[in-house]
Amino acid sequence: MTGASLFMGIAVFAQAQAISQPVLTAQQWHEDLQVYAAELPKRHKNLFHAVPEKEWRDAIEKLDAKLPQLQRHQIIVELARISAMIRDSHTGIGTFRQPAIDFHRIPLDIRFFSDGLFIARASTAYRDLIGAKVIRIGNTAAAAALDSVAKLISQDPGNSMRVRDVGPIMLGMPEVMNALKISGPLDAIPLTIEKNGRTSTVNVKAVSRTDFDGISWIDWQRATPLGLASLDRKFWFRYLPHERMMYVQINEMDNDSTEYLAETFKKAVAMTDSVPVDRFVIDLRYNSGGSGNAIRPMILSLIKSPKIDQHGRLFVLIGRVTASAAQNFVNQLERNTESVLIGEPTAQNPAFYSDGNIVTLPNSGIQAFMAVIWSQPADSRDNRPFAAPDVTAETSSSDFYNGRDPAMEAVLAYSYAEKRPLRIVAIARRLGARVAGDSLRAAGAAGLDKYRNLSRDMIRFSFDDLWPNGKSSEALLLLEANAFAYPGDWNSHDALAGAYENLGRFQDALVEYEKALALNPDHRGVKDGIARVRRKIA
Repeated sequence: MTGASLFMGIAVFAQAQAISQPVLTAQQWHEDLQVYAAELPKRHKNLFHAVPEKEWRDAIEKLDAKLPQLQRHQIIVELARISAMIRDSHTGIGTFRQPAIDFHRIPLDIRFFSDGLFIARASTAYRDLIGAKVIRIGNTAAAAALDSVAKLISQDPGNSMRVRDVGPIMLGMPEVMNALKISGPLDAIPLTIEKNGRTSTVNVKAVSRTDFDGISWIDWQRATPLGLASLDRKFWFRYLPHERMMYVQINEMDNDSTEYLAETFKKAVAMTDSVPVDRFVIDLRYNSGGSGNAIRPMILSLIKSPKIDQHGRLFVLIGRVTASAAQNFVNQLERNTESVLIGEPTAQNPAFYSDGNIVTLPNSGIQAFMAVIWSQPADSRDNRPFAAPDVTAETSSSDFYNGRDPAMEAVLAYSYAEKRPLRIVAIARRLGARVAGDSLRAAGAAGLDKYRNLSRDMIRFSFDDLWPNGKSSEALLLLEANAFAYPGDWNSHDALAGAYENLGRFQDALVEYEKALALNPDHRGVKDGIARVRRKIA
């Protein structure tokens, strides 16, 4: 080890000693790791549903071998990485905020918006940083740092919405940044920020978990929208006469000490009989779950109210926190009502492992939780990564600062006569494929269907309705618009390639087949298509 390296090692060790909890021996960590490795497969409903058992156990063995060389915070971060391999949001050790882990945090509230990471709140000492965009954390660009912590976050297969929610929290933990080699100090984090057109770097000192909980925050937001006004309440409702809207916010799927969730929901529904209501809004954006007991009576309340349960009247706001029992509620709303989903995708697969069982590791006291129930919608084929919004409404930093709520604005602006994708198909039938294609292109360019893939519906309509009836040119127009609107969907390029091939446009077909293969490298049909059109070209 060089003199410089030795000095850095001593400095980091001294910082760790100054702020760390009691140090365990490598043998004690070994014992904890063995308990973890034994209990998760035993208690989990199906631990290896998304990761091969050998791969997971190899990772544990590698960590076990490195224990003598690692510091406490590095061991915990690696344990989180191993937990995240399971790809199950109900299984892991959380986001390092439990008392037994007790990582430090910088006194800033960094949040993910559609245009990047911004400082939304700060302690008095750092009030000048409020509203700044975070460009770099330590030695790493902000987006890359967020990608790094994503590998430590327990999340369902294909669903990265939890990263938007808890990823910025982990970026503010010096122990995590050090373990990921993003930042060196264990008592501070250097941030490169941009504010008012100027870029600067500031070293933000960390505080303990308990001190962080006691911070008197200074907010950047100059107006508070309705959806953020009462997040401390489990559920509540309000009638908005000017908008002719009944707004119901459910932040936890559970009863409180004075009333039952289902009863309060029924009151909101019943009130619509005595006041003019054009829109009934259920806000689940900040609901991470609870109990499912109230779901059935709430669904029945809506079904029994034809005034509410109509397309264009019933809206459900969803987002990066919506999960667990709240996801089950969304599943039932999608299946049994005429609701329109607005916002961001949910944080859960519609079919997911749930209901965490807890084991406490004997030496560190860290609690590891694991899912013990398989929760599945009525359709066993529902393998979506999330419930996608019918209308995408994401909040930018400017929206947040000005107190705007794009999701609520989307509710007030919603005037579609028919659900998508039926609306696009109906346009094609009434006004022709060119108009429908223009509509599809416009929706793709505007990001309206950013998370809801209508590609297969467009393909089915093109080949089942248009092509057999001698309308191949119209089908081609729609398929070209479809590939434009969904450039990341291999099926859209494969279908367009098939259309080109049928029309003898083999060079165009080859281009689209190759796009499809780049997105789905193992698909035999696409490979066969490439070989076939190459022969025809030759």
